Amino acid sequence: MFIKRLGCMLFGALCLASCSARLLKATHAAAAAAPYVAAHPTAGPFTFYDVPAMSTAPTIKVGAVVLVDRGAYKYFGPRHGDIVIFIPPVPSADPFIKRVIAVPGDTLTTQGHHILVNGTILREPYLREPMDYQIKIAEYGLYATIPGTNDWQTVRIGHPPDRTAWRSASRVPVLYYVLLGDNRNNSEDSHVFGLVSRLDIVGKMVGYCKLVDRYKS
Repeated sequence: MFIKRLGCMLFGALCLASCSARLLKATHAAAAAAPYVAAHPTAGPFTFYDVPAMSTAPTIKVGAVVLVDRGAYKYFGPRHGDIVIFIPPVPSADPFIKRVIAVPGDTLTTQGHHILVNGTILREPYLREPMDYQIKIAEYGLYATIPGTNDWQTVRIGHPPDRTAWRSASRVPVLYYVLLGDNRNNSEDSHVFGLVSRLDIVGKMVGYCKLVDRYKS
């Protein structure tokens, strides 16, 4: 309990230069992350990010402040379901925040409105609505359909993996990830700009403030 309280105090101190509304949000985000800090004594450094868009709703709403562990992936890569902050391969003044759907070595296909990872339907209770597009790894590339159609197109924005990174034509290449937003049909993510390199992933979200409406500026 002492470690958890100390963790909350330290994280809250990081926001003293912020405005009062953001400080309150950051304090709540830090409190939510206390169990993570207690279980990961070598975690950090930490930073706070504001959520500017709806792509992670309803899990994380616009205006929330998230706490990010920048050292979470020092010894291992992102895992399925992690929510990560990363530098997108498209012009943007801010980092993006998305969920890890597939990791290196995974197969990725779709069945109806569901994603299959390694042949198993991915249970996603956090989704706002069913997907209106399909996505897959095939022929050394990531492909997605135009929403509402069966027209497949290659997703190659940014810097696609070199062929040497691919261990199989139908599996996610080494050091690359498929990242999608929880607001699946209103998210600029891997189905738009392609695979994301581990080198572009800033860190893992470990806490966030849910009290967005109450603390609006």
